[in-house]
Amino acid sequence: MKQKYILNLKFLIVLFITFSIFLSFNKVIYGANEEDSSKNNNNTYEIKNLKENTTIINQKYNDPLKSFNLNKNGYSSKFIPDISFVMDFSYVNRNIKDSEYENIRVNGFYRFTPEMHNINQNMGFNLNYGELYLSSAVDPYFDLQVTLPFSDEGVELEEAYFVTKFIKSLQLKGGKFRSSFGRINYQHPHMWDFNEYPLVYTSFLGPDGLVDTGIQVSYLLPLNFYLLAGFELLQNGSENSFGTNNFTINTKIDNTGNDLNVLGPNKPNVKTYFLKTSFDINNLTILTGISLANSSSRIENFPLDYQTNYLVGKSDIIDYELTAKYFIDSNRYLSLQGEYLTRKLKGDLYYYDNLGDLNINNFSSNQSGYYIQGVYKLNQNYRIGIRYDNLSKNNISLNNISLSVNDNIYENLSRITLMIEYNFTEFSRIRLEYSNNNAAFINGIKRNYNQFSINFNMAIGYHAAHQF
Repeated sequence: MKQKYILNLKFLIVLFITFSIFLSFNKVIYGANEEDSSKNNNNTYEIKNLKENTTIINQKYNDPLKSFNLNKNGYSSKFIPDISFVMDFSYVNRNIKDSEYENIRVNGFYRFTPEMHNINQNMGFNLNYGELYLSSAVDPYFDLQVTLPFSDEGVELEEAYFVTKFIKSLQLKGGKFRSSFGRINYQHPHMWDFNEYPLVYTSFLGPDGLVDTGIQVSYLLPLNFYLLAGFELLQNGSENSFGTNNFTINTKIDNTGNDLNVLGPNKPNVKTYFLKTSFDINNLTILTGISLANSSSRIENFPLDYQTNYLVGKSDIIDYELTAKYFIDSNRYLSLQGEYLTRKLKGDLYYYDNLGDLNINNFSSNQSGYYIQGVYKLNQNYRIGIRYDNLSKNNISLNNISLSVNDNIYENLSRITLMIEYNFTEFSRIRLEYSNNNAAFINGIKRNYNQFSINFNMAIGYHAAHQF
């Protein structure tokens, strides 16, 4: 097993080195022509001075007037909207079997579901996603955006929403969309600096984050600095912390008792609030903000040793975010990004004891986690990065009695990830990643595992520039 693991690791390294040599050789042959051509072309790879570069790149968050790079002063009524397609393909190797990987659970935080690891899920080759993006101005008053992920299971309508553009500094968004809660939540996977979601996001918001049907109102305050305030009302929310399903549970585990019916909360269920700001200090841009999400909760099989349980209560999640990006020149930058999240759950836990009888006890939790990552863009093509994840606090109580390691409740669980990538152009890249995960329990036993992956990401068609 160890020998096979080492051979697979060598295969990944050799493959990445081969690509790098090929690209370097290609650059030697064609570099002179490209250099001459670039002098005559005014494109995104050449910006005349650092001040101008910072101005172009410095698109803050969800600026209501720049959300999709559409012209707010008019519109072009097109028969065919802007269309793009993004694909991600990978080869993965780790030192645990797929069957073990599928049994990972961290009590209090998350348990494996088939959707939990939707990127780099299997050993060997993975077609992680193919996403179709459609966007266009509807008329002078509305823009429309649609995201359609394709997978082996079929096609999903991940996002379909409109945004208004006829009220200065005020924007209304309606439909199904990724929430502006936090920093990384609204981003699609191809925008991430690393292949996988931070552990705290997976734990509190699930593998896809907070994406739901509802409305968002955001307002750019009329101040001499950037300050964006927003509110969202969402239908259901993530099942990891929210949930709206009704459920029926029997008073006996063998179903010989009486059924209890518990109704879900009224909908819409989730409310989010966010306040975001940014400012520049010479060549340094800083973005920071705070977000809050709260709702009623109906969580089925909350990750505890009780195999069948239901949590009925309320949930509050707070996110503190900070991003700092220093532009060295037009091709190089150094960025630092981090988020700290806290979650409080309070309610009743329905579960079966060792005798098979249903218990209903008061439940409360106070949990937190964070990630911090740094990325250095060396030149036009290469980027390197490091990220540290930590599930830092895991305080859980039943009937005011704290659970402990005897109940398999652990905290200060970490993962570290290293990344190097080569960007052929803005439309294609290859990324090599290594992670050491110390936050996994398999069949109740704490396991540390390593993972290597090489991901190929490519895009075709028109795709609006990513936000800062």
